[in-house]
Amino acid sequence: MGGETMTRAAHFALLMLTVACLLPAEARAQGETTSAIVGQVRDTTNAVVPGATVAIANLETGLRRSAKTDDAGRFNFPQLKPGAYSVKADAQGFEPQQNDKVISALGQKQTVDFTLRVARSNETVEVNSEAPLINPENANTSTTLNTSALEDLPNPGGDLTYPLQFSPGALINTAGSGNDFVGGTNGYGNVEFNGLPALSNGYIVDGLETNDPLTNLNSGLSTNLVLGLNSISEVTVNTLSYSVDQGRYGASQINYVTKSGTNQFHGNLYELWNGSLLNAADYFTNATPGNHKPGATVNHFGGSVGGPIAHDKLFFFFDSEWVRIALPIVTPTIVPSTAFQAYVLQQLSGGQTAGCGSSDPNENCLFYQQMFKLYGNANGTPTAILGCPLGAAGDGCANRQSVSHSSDDHEQVQTVRVDYNVNPKDTAWFRFQSDTGLQAAYTDPINSVFNALSPQPLYSFAAGHTHVFSQNLVNYFNPAFSWYESLFGPSNLQKTLSAFPIVLQGSGANAFTPVGGLDNTWAQGRRASRFFINDNLAWSRGVHELRFGTNIRIFRLNDYDFGEGTVPTVTYANLQQFIDGVANTASETFPSHLNEPFNFLNLDVYGQDTWKVTRTLTWTFGLRDTFNSNPLNPHDQVARLRGSFSSIPHDNQPLNTVLQTHLGNLFSSTPVAILQPRTAIAWQFEPKSVLRTGFGIFSDILPGTVADLIGTNPPYDKTFQGGVLGSVGGTAVAPGAPNSAIGAIIAANQTFTSGFPQGQPSLPPVWTRTDFRDEFEERCSTVDCHGEWN
Repeated sequence: MGGETMTRAAHFALLMLTVACLLPAEARAQGETTSAIVGQVRDTTNAVVPGATVAIANLETGLRRSAKTDDAGRFNFPQLKPGAYSVKADAQGFEPQQNDKVISALGQKQTVDFTLRVARSNETVEVNSEAPLINPENANTSTTLNTSALEDLPNPGGDLTYPLQFSPGALINTAGSGNDFVGGTNGYGNVEFNGLPALSNGYIVDGLETNDPLTNLNSGLSTNLVLGLNSISEVTVNTLSYSVDQGRYGASQINYVTKSGTNQFHGNLYELWNGSLLNAADYFTNATPGNHKPGATVNHFGGSVGGPIAHDKLFFFFDSEWVRIALPIVTPTIVPSTAFQAYVLQQLSGGQTAGCGSSDPNENCLFYQQMFKLYGNANGTPTAILGCPLGAAGDGCANRQSVSHSSDDHEQVQTVRVDYNVNPKDTAWFRFQSDTGLQAAYTDPINSVFNALSPQPLYSFAAGHTHVFSQNLVNYFNPAFSWYESLFGPSNLQKTLSAFPIVLQGSGANAFTPVGGLDNTWAQGRRASRFFINDNLAWSRGVHELRFGTNIRIFRLNDYDFGEGTVPTVTYANLQQFIDGVANTASETFPSHLNEPFNFLNLDVYGQDTWKVTRTLTWTFGLRDTFNSNPLNPHDQVARLRGSFSSIPHDNQPLNTVLQTHLGNLFSSTPVAILQPRTAIAWQFEPKSVLRTGFGIFSDILPGTVADLIGTNPPYDKTFQGGVLGSVGGTAVAPGAPNSAIGAIIAANQTFTSGFPQGQPSLPPVWTRTDFRDEFEERCSTVDCHGEWN
């Protein structure tokens, strides 16, 4: 029976190694949720003891496994649930020994050696010494924090990723946060390792990747905090992951495992509160007449409970976490004074002293009249503004305010886990988590009709199954799934646009606070579904431990950022343009769809050998093969140049001759395979010191924002610019007014849409820098010019 099992194992291992070398796979390693206990049994003469029985028992759940030592006295228990264990060694003719202080940490191998004495009685010798904290079994440079350490660390906000900053090699980025977008100026995330960007950090909870797939960062949801820390039993930060069964990211991989129920009931309750009652208002809030100190409340509370359903068999754990945040927002604003509003309406109505006239009202005047009604309070400190026709010092046109608001966010996380010791050869666990909440995405200082919200639900499921084929062959299967939504915009966008259909903003220090809020960015966000299948086979063969595994990620992204810019943005360059209702620029985007789906497939296989060369020297080497699919848009709404920028003609020509359209894939091609060999040595050259060194090739995956960068190309996503500096004409600010800049943009889009299939020439280029435009117009006053690709 043993020979048949070994033969099947050899065939399976050979098949997996062949797959690891030949099949395309991806650069995403398997999230670690297990641990291991290894060791050697010797006698007092330092001779090895083969055939000894080594038994382990989980002190919290009663899980038991046993194994016989091999010819060199070695034993190995892979794929264990992290936790506290009792390890007992027994051999014929020797006194049994037992160590009840063995802590098997997440993603680590814990070495437990025994020295048996010749039997003189039937008593079991208790070993009181704790297992060594450092040993040469681990190839990775890592830091492990257990429940007690996580509870003792100061952690404002209870953020799940905050403890990472205490790991060696961590660089705290005080300018950034977990919610920075790729390309932002804040530094991409709040922690970096070994000089690599935060985009290269992987956050894995119970084998489920929790990185925001759009940015690859450790983004939080409604409260911008990554909640759930009270449900975490242990976290391991691998700052250097030379083991190929980990290290799916180029910098670090952070593995979390949730708490489980035990044979004893346990739980906790907590609450943290901070309010505005103890906080003073700032100077500018007090300086504005009629203003008030904004309310501020942070209430973070929750608790957990776990215990047995059936002793030594079935266990449950439940955690509930709630956060209520009302943060003060004090916004300095500049608003048109009441006198200046009347002056502007009089100018636009042709001298009418009341309203915009009744016989033939001016569209610009009516538009401004509607806009001025949105100012609930035009009082404040008079402020001089360049070109102001009112006031002795030009300070009768604008008032400076300090507007106080409160931004209310709330989030709640519920976690349920069930562990099941099926039999001595099979164990399983299941974990479900619900994270829901509402974020005040934007609070407008002019009018609350422009406020924006973002409900951000996330639902995830993960499971694990460990099967012991034999004492030397153990498999761990770990599937997972998550779905989340993060959409931003007003609660009723149509109502908001009925109040004001554009965003009007000025340039320079003399501009009024924009009207229309951030309506030109709504709706934006994403929906993301991810499926994971992880499998890891551990096979012990003498001084070798072979590991073969695979990880599959199927990712579906619905990108709503294509809707940005569909609400027109109109600008004015000086106060006179504002008075006259003249648009310096006006821009609007016309996407084929407000959102586009993109499908990603990531596949990874690997093979690895950990060779115990001597008692103090371990050599780990392996190969990871990576395949990242070419992101696919099932609507075939991708366009790109027919060649490199330098290879295509640059003279004036129809757009459809240089653009490929109706494409599904974002890229023209992607690598078939990315081979990543890695090797590492851990050498315990003296009892309290271990030297680790290694070499490896790593790869990262592209964040989902690549769809924004490549997918927003014409003819499927088009932006036109009108106004004085625009290329399509129109000067009036108000939509619907004669010579409206918005009307000119709409006409340009209609012309482009109908002309593109027929190969009509492109419209004049959109100039975004006035110095280029002025230079172009100066040159074109004397020579014949044509639009060119730039």
